[in-house]
Amino acid sequence: MTDKEIIQYQATLMQAAFIELMHGHGASAAMQWIRNYLQQTGMLPNGTDAQKWFDDNAALKELSNDTNSNIKTDRAGRIS
Repeated sequence: MTDKEIIQYQATLMQAAFIELMHGHGASAAMQWIRNYLQQTGMLPNGTDAQKWFDDNAALKELSNDTNSNIKTDRAGRIS
């Protein structure tokens, strides 16, 4: 998979989880979408502080300040 395909897959997964939360079987079922992906990819985190985990591991924090970044998304979160 290309980087674009991976990001598109992850965005679609998060969107499916959101749909599950809003119109399906609630938060537990929505989190199962995310847990399944993290488990299948060996990426289940072992932290206990969500904000610290994010701050320490967010790969995109440099991109948020990069005006030359070529990563663009549309309003639905799809990478264009």
